[in-house]
Order: sequence, then C-alpha cells, then structure tokens
Amino acid sequence: MDENIAISLSKEQRDLLLKFEPYFANHELFRLISIAVKKGKSYEIFFTEEQINEFLEQMAGLCNNEADEETQYKLDDIYDYFEQYSDTFDDGSSEHSSNTGAVFILKVVLAGSKKIWRKIAIREGQTLHNLHDMIFHAFDRYDEHMYSFFFPYSIQKKLNVRKIHQSSEEYTHPYVCEDPGPFSSEGKDASKTKIESLNLIEEQLFFYVFDFGDEWWHEITVEKTNGKADDGKYPRVTVRKGGSPEQYDHPDE
Repeated sequence: MDENIAISLSKEQRDLLLKFEPYFANHELFRLISIAVKKGKSYEIFFTEEQINEFLEQMAGLCNNEADEETQYKLDDIYDYFEQYSDTFDDGSSEHSSNTGAVFILKVVLAGSKKIWRKIAIREGQTLHNLHDMIFHAFDRYDEHMYSFFFPYSIQKKLNVRKIHQSSEEYTHPYVCEDPGPFSSEGKDASKTKIESLNLIEEQLFFYVFDFGDEWWHEITVEKTNGKADDGKYPRVTVRKGGSPEQYDHPDE
C-alpha cells in the first residue's frame, strides 16, 4: 500500500483551492481537499507520493492560466508548499530536502541592460524550477512560457547565444522533457535538478532564457555558495535594481 503523508492547509489555502473545482481534472484530488479534517485553525489532508505529484502538475496548469496576478501568486505559494512535501519521498540520492542546506546568492542581470538586475537567495535543496519561478516574479512577468538554464562547459565572461547553445549543459522546463514538440531539446528536467547537484562556485556565470519566442536572456552570477539561512521563505529576492520591462511590446498581447 502506498505511503500517505499528512499535509496541513490553512483555511485561506483550502478556500482558494475549493474555488477551482471545475478545473481539477482528477476529481479524487479535489474530493480529498474538500473533505479535509479541520484541526484547530488548519485542515489536514492525506496524499500519497503519486497524488502529490499529480496535484503539482494540476497546480502548474492553474498557475499558468490564472490571469489575476494576486491569485496567481497565491497559487504559486501553494505549489511551492506542496513541492516541499514531495521531498518527503526522497530516494536518498540528495542530502538535503527542498528547504534545507546552505543559501546561495545569485545575481540575475537582464541581458543587454546592466542596470536591471535582481539578487535571489535560494537554498541548495531547492531546484532550478524554483529559481525560474522566482525570476519570473522578480521581473514582474505574468504570462508563463518555456525556459532553459545553460551551464557552459568552459568559463564564459559574457552572453554569446550561439556558443552557449553549442557548448553548455542545458536544464529545461519539465514540459519540454515530457513532450518536446517544436522545442526539441536534450536538456535535463529543471524541476528535478537541485542547486546542490550543480557544484556551483563563487563568481561562476551561467545563463537563463525565458520564452523561446521573444527570448529574454539573463546572465546569472554566483555571488555566495555557503550562506546561512534565516527563518524567512526561500527562494526570495533580496535586492532589486531597475524597473521591470513590459513582458510584451504591447501589454494587452
């Protein structure tokens, strides 16, 4: 019999999920949320590993299709919350769960505009997909697209797109790995790649591209690899410089 894990939802989280009943492809998952047992100020549900993974897939769809920015942030928070529980079923290959381990400080610069950048703190047990989510919010984007991270095999001092594609290790959106379609790639699944597995060193430069059509390129510099964590949420933006450009030339697009 599959192992079950107890997950506590706040009333706000549960109420928000209940509003999305029509969008749940798996009605059993929704039923489990609706019959959650109230314990004090929270609600307790029991999911298996398979149910958590399926729930994360459905939540990713909800987040991507939600037009209201505030609601999308709340859904993203629920996604991140459940993703931490998925590490309870760790196969032992990683020393750290999703919210443990040292803190990495990454400076993310919008390519072509050195005055627009963000510093992001992320824990080594978290994934490149977690990093993508934080960059997405850090630059105030609202429409999800595919993405990839590129780690050059040799030292790079600046962005050279052709060279990066030819001589880098690529980690990409999980949807690309499942069904490459027109975006065929040999990249590894970013959602299964923890920061600790990348063997990052300070001053290392790697690259991130968001939206394979418009190609928003970013240069990411590793500023710290062994920071001490506080009680705050990770990943998070620690410094912002410069305003966020519009995601599209025409905001209504």
